[in-house]
Formats: sequence, C-alpha cells, structure tokens
Amino acid sequence: YVRQRRDGKTSEQASATVARQAAAAAGRWTWDDLAKKYPDDYLSKPRRTKRGLRPPSLTSAAEARRYLNDPVAMKHLGGRLLMELRRADFEAVRDELLDIHDRKTASRQFVALASAAMSYAKKNFAGNSGLEESASWWVDVRPRQESMIDPKSRFPTVEEVARVLRLADVTRVMPGRDIQKGTSEAVVCGLWWVTLTGQRATAALAVRKEHVLPWPPELPPREGWKVV
Repeated sequence: YVRQRRDGKTSEQASATVARQAAAAAGRWTWDDLAKKYPDDYLSKPRRTKRGLRPPSLTSAAEARRYLNDPVAMKHLGGRLLMELRRADFEAVRDELLDIHDRKTASRQFVALASAAMSYAKKNFAGNSGLEESASWWVDVRPRQESMIDPKSRFPTVEEVARVLRLADVTRVMPGRDIQKGTSEAVVCGLWWVTLTGQRATAALAVRKEHVLPWPPELPPREGWKVV
C-alpha cells in the first residue's frame, strides 16, 4: 500500500492494488482459469439433472474453448481476476469482434458463453472464483442487434411437416443418440397440436382443461369436435 502511494496512486487505487494482489495470492480465478474450467470441468463431463445423467456436450465444450480463448477476448480479459471484470470489459470484446473484425457469430457467441461461464463460476465456486460479492452484471450484457441471425425466409412445406410428424410418431429414440430416453406420448401429441393449430408453441402448449369447451350449438354439428 505504501509503495503504491509513493508512486502517486490515490488511496483507493492503492487499496484496490493490495486487494487484487491478496486475491491473486489466495488463488482466486482469472479469466484464463474460467476459460479452461468451464469447458473442461463442466461441459466436458456428465451432469446430473432432474431427468437423470446428462452426457457431456463435447461440441459445446469445443465452442466454449474457441470463443472464450479468442485472441480478442484474451486481449481484453487475459490474466485479469474475474472479481475485477466489469460489464464494459465484456462489451469491449463484443464490439471489437463485430466492429473491427466483422465476426458476427463470434461476437454473439462470446456474449452467450461468457455469461454462462460466469454464472457457472458464481453458482458453483463463488468463493474460489472471487465472485461471491459480485452482482451478476454479466447477465445484462446483450449481443448487438447487428450480430443477430437474419430471420428465416423459407418455411417448411406441407410434405416436410408431414415427414417430421411421421418420424416423431414412429421413432421415439433416434439412432446414434447418447440419450436413450424415448420421446413421450405427451410430447408427440404436443407436436401434432402445434402443427394442426398453427399457434406459437408457448400459446399452444399453455392450454388447460378448462379451455376445452363444447361445440357451439349454433354452428353446424361436428361429431366429436370441441372448441379450444
């Protein structure tokens, strides 16, 4: 602290330097640690969920290694303690990837993966990572609109929809998948329901029993039909 003050630093700057040195000496995580631990210790290993053991996502792990260790990310974040990073640091990486290098996917993926990695660190290793007192500012960092994927201009034909419904009906466990739990009857019915009603999934699948009403007597009779 005294050395920092003699070098002309303010009291706040000197205290921050001391705190940073103490955190580093205590083994608090740097960005480099996070960029290794998140893909290697989390995405690359099986995870237990409410539905059972979830196999590792090696593709996701490779994506995380690629974008969290991107040269632009390391330029801004490399060697720095997680506890001293701020929202502006993530935005600087996001913006440089987009504005200087014109890498839309990299800009968008960095935001998503960096946020997920920081949340993983705080949720599972708040003390060791140094994020115990952090306010989870990273969840508020958003991709730039210019980096978003263009809306689809092509929509499935009736024949393609029919093929999907047929596959869903007859193939409950896709060959070659690690997850062997078959698609349930409820999920297949939900897929048919969304298709036949043409509603958004969130609306179509929010239907409750009380939303199913008798067929109105003023309409031409249709045996077995109801109104939803």
